[in-house]
Order: sequence, then structure tokens, then C-alpha cells
Amino acid sequence: MSGLLGSGSSVRASLYAPPNLYEWLNANPNVRDSIFWLVPNMKTFKADKQSFQAWVTTRKDELVKAFEAAWNNQPSNTPDLPTNLEIPSNFPATVIPPDQAWGYFKASVAQSLAIEIGNRVPWSVKTYPSEVLAVLFDAEKLYKWDNSLNGFRVISDNGYFTPSPPELSLKFLNQIGAVSIPGLGIIPGLKTVPKQTGRPQNPLSLPTAKNARVRTIARLFDWSRYYLLHFAGDYTTENMKAHWQYAGMPPLSRVINGTINQTQTLKDVGNWTAGCFGTTGFLSGVLRAVNIPVQQKFTCQHSLAHFVADDLYLTHSDDLYNLFSKPASDNSNLPFPSDELLITSNQYKTWFGTNCNNVGRNPAELAVKYLSPLLVQYYVTDKSGNKSHAGGKVYEALKKFYTVAELENLKLWERLEAKVSGM
Repeated sequence: MSGLLGSGSSVRASLYAPPNLYEWLNANPNVRDSIFWLVPNMKTFKADKQSFQAWVTTRKDELVKAFEAAWNNQPSNTPDLPTNLEIPSNFPATVIPPDQAWGYFKASVAQSLAIEIGNRVPWSVKTYPSEVLAVLFDAEKLYKWDNSLNGFRVISDNGYFTPSPPELSLKFLNQIGAVSIPGLGIIPGLKTVPKQTGRPQNPLSLPTAKNARVRTIARLFDWSRYYLLHFAGDYTTENMKAHWQYAGMPPLSRVINGTINQTQTLKDVGNWTAGCFGTTGFLSGVLRAVNIPVQQKFTCQHSLAHFVADDLYLTHSDDLYNLFSKPASDNSNLPFPSDELLITSNQYKTWFGTNCNNVGRNPAELAVKYLSPLLVQYYVTDKSGNKSHAGGKVYEALKKFYTVAELENLKLWERLEAKVSGM
């Protein structure tokens, strides 16, 4: 049994004969030596990092069994929602019992290795430096031991989220077209991205593996731009329960499947995200399923997703549902290609060296470049009200990032008039 994997890829993977994991890890010591688990130390009341080589045989064998299950697309048998040991307080947190924390970690590492060894995506973790491998394989990047609660606290370094079975994230990415892996099954009722017709294209002049990773990221962005909704209210335990019916950080499974926000009068199911911190967590938690590591860049009191393998950034994780990024309606095209929401490290340094006003700048830049539907709508309103350039809604929406003179030099109003006249 084999299948074509990755868009346009000729890579194939056998799903019936799992290779010897020990042999592969020993042949790839850079990956093997990036795998760490945390072992609670009752003398120090902390957890000691323990490399794969130092694990007891039974723990290694558990990883092998989890790998064989992931290789054959079998369930990890981790719960959809972990038990939360956290004592209820105002600020939400997720603290998981040791056996469940190990189960999620083991399943995640096993799936990453199955994706890698089976060549199921066009990129390879073998090209990642140790600090990037750590995001995927070092439990310290996910958990911190909480001795008072005798459990593992999910840390917020990669945003706010509660882990879910890794195969759910894999099915999700496969179903929305971010990857192409056979034999995974589907998530019933999952919303999918409408087919884009005549959308602007931006061919990427990037190496093949990087190009493929960016396409996968962009496809997840596509889905997020249609469906993610910024939560209402504050980061409190009660508000988390109202949105996701879980007294902790948002579970990945409930963001993917949607929940009813109990704070609303209309009890409709929505794909709620806990603002920029929750969206970074969502991106991090989901993309690790296909070996795309994401970390949080805490900038100007906001969360920016950092795609560390390619050193690319969002200017704000809220960029995905910024009104400039949204389609005009549920069935219309996205106003610009999602890969253009990513900025390079050099652009990040330029925009955020000393200026916090550039948080969320890129959707505005792209709105000006592509004349997003919202900008067109503002122009029509301004025109009917006979507003000046400085006094209209167009400039009001852009003045954080531009002066009137800069927009006039970009011929924004002439371009808007040409677009409206041609509609």
C-alpha cells in the first residue's frame, strides 16, 4: 500500500512495514539526541531532562509502539481532552497528569518520526539545526513540572493551547489540503476552504522544501482566514469555559471542530481562538503534526508566530482574521495570497527594531497592494459622503501605518476609483 505524498511530490511511503526505529535513530543521531523527556525528581521538586539514550527500555519500547501505530495511521489512544489538574483560579492554565502528558508527547514524537521516515511530506527534519529540532522533540518546550499538583503544566512559550491527539491535527491538515497523505480518514463536519477562482498568485522563488513548507503554512492560513474568530472578553478561566467548555487553555480539538460561545445571544458554532496568543498556540500545536515548528515571538506585548525552520514571521498572529485579510463573504475569494502574510527576518527587524506601531502592519500593506474588499467598501462610503483623503474611512483604517502623502504617492485613491468603476 502506498500513496503519492505532498502536492506534486513523487515521494512514496509504505504504510504496512514499519522500519526499525532504533536503527533509524542511531543512523540519525542529530534527531535522536534532540528527543528529551522530563523525569520528575522528588529531591529537587523539579523535572530532569532525560535524553532518549538515557531512557529506560520500557519507555523506549513505548515510543516504538507509538511509532508503529502512527506509521499505519492507527489512533494514538490519547484522550481528546486531557484531565486538567489545575486548581480553578482567575487565569486559565492546563496541568496534565503525568501519564497523559507522556502519552501526548510520545504520540507527537512518534507521529513526527513516522512523517519523517515515511517521507510523507517533501521536507525533512534532518535538515533542521538542533534548536529547531528541539521545538518538535524536547518535552521542555511543551511542559514544566508542577510539583504541587503532581502534573505537567503546558507552558505558553509557543502560545496558549491544550494538546489534543496528534492524528487529529494531521487529519485536519490533510482534509483542508495543506498536505496530501493517504489513509487518514476524515473529520466529520469539518469546514473546508472554498475553491479560489482567479485569485492572485505569487510564485515563490524559494528552495523546493521551503516552498512546500510555506505552501502548507499558507493553506492553514487560508482556512484560518475564513473561519477563525477572535474570542470575546479576557483571559479568564470562566471565559475559557464559556468559549471552549474547558477550564484551561483552548484545546486544539475544540478550535478545529468549533464550539458554542456561551457569551453570545446567538448560540452558533464557531472556530474560536484566544486572540493572538491562542492563534500562535493553534498554529504551533497543529503544524507540529507535520514537522513544521512554530514558536511564539513576544513583541510589543503581543504574540507573533515565528516559523522557525524558515525564519518567517507574522506581524501579529491576529493578522489571520484582521478585517483586511478576510474574504468579502463566506464563498468569495480571499483578497490576497496567504503566503504574503509572512515576512522575512530582515523585514521583522526593520519593522520591529524600535517601533511597536508596526504590530499587525502586513494586512494593511497587502490591503493597499491588492485593494482588499473592506478598503473598497470604505472608498465607496467615502465617495458617497464626498470625504477628503484625510477625512475618510480609507485613511482612518490605514493611518496607523501610512501618511496621506504616502498613500497618494502609491496612487491608492486612483486605483480604488478604477476598481470601483470596473465593478
